[in-house]
Amino acid sequence: MKKILISLIMLTALYSCSCSSKKPKEKTYTIARDPSWEKISLLGREDHLKGFVDDVLRIISKEEGVTINLVATSRSQIHNALKNGELDAIVSNKRVLKSREDYYNFSDPFFFVGPVLIVTSDSTVKGFEDLYDKTIGLLTGSDAILYVEKHPSIRIKTYYNILVGINSLINKDIDAVVMGLVPAHAYTENIYRGKLKVVSDSLTDNSLRLLTLKTDGKNELIDLFNRNINKIQEDGRYDMLLRKWGLYQ
Repeated sequence: MKKILISLIMLTALYSCSCSSKKPKEKTYTIARDPSWEKISLLGREDHLKGFVDDVLRIISKEEGVTINLVATSRSQIHNALKNGELDAIVSNKRVLKSREDYYNFSDPFFFVGPVLIVTSDSTVKGFEDLYDKTIGLLTGSDAILYVEKHPSIRIKTYYNILVGINSLINKDIDAVVMGLVPAHAYTENIYRGKLKVVSDSLTDNSLRLLTLKTDGKNELIDLFNRNINKIQEDGRYDMLLRKWGLYQ
C-alpha cells in the first residue's frame, strides 16, 4: 500500500511538471483600422498612415508576445464589428467625448492630426498669444475655426483653396495660416522650405487612438497599447517609423 501511495505521488508530481512546462497559449487580438481616416487631411498620404499604424501594431505584437491580426473592414461596418465581438479594437480618430466614454475605452493619442499654426520664416510669432489684432487664414469649412474663435481679437479670413491662403501669407497679406498638421509639415518641409514654418503643436486633441468596447473587465489591451507606445516613443523607434513613412508630428 505504501509503494502504491508513493507511486501515485510521483505520477502526480510528474503530471504537474509537464503541465507547467507547456507554453501558455499566445493571446490573440483582432484589430481593424478605420479605412477612411475621417476628416483627416493627408495630401495623398493615406497609405503612408496605414503603413505607419500597421508597423506600430507589429512592434507591439512582438514586444508583448501576442498575436495581432490586422483585418480590413468597411467604414460603415467597423463599429458594428466591434460591438458584436468580431473585433477586439479599432484604430480611429473618433474624438474623446463624454457621451462616447460611456461606450468606448480610449487609448492615449499616438498620432495627432489636428490643426497647427503656420507663419513666415522671418515671423516673430510663436503662438496665438502673439496674434492679437492679427489676421489668420483658414480653409472654408475647417473645424479649426472653433478653436480660432476662442480668440476674439483675431480676425479670420477663409479660403476655398488653402494654397491661396498660403500665398497670401507669403505676400504678408495675412499674418498666419491654420491648417492640418500633416499637410502643414509637408508644405513647410518641402515646397515652402525656408519660407514658412510651423510654430505650434496640434491645437486640438484630434488624434489616432486605439478604441475598445467598454466592458466590466480590466482594460488590458488599452493598457498594453499605452505601455508600448510610451516605450517606442522614448527609445526612438516611433521617430524612425515617422521617417520611414514620410510623416510628421
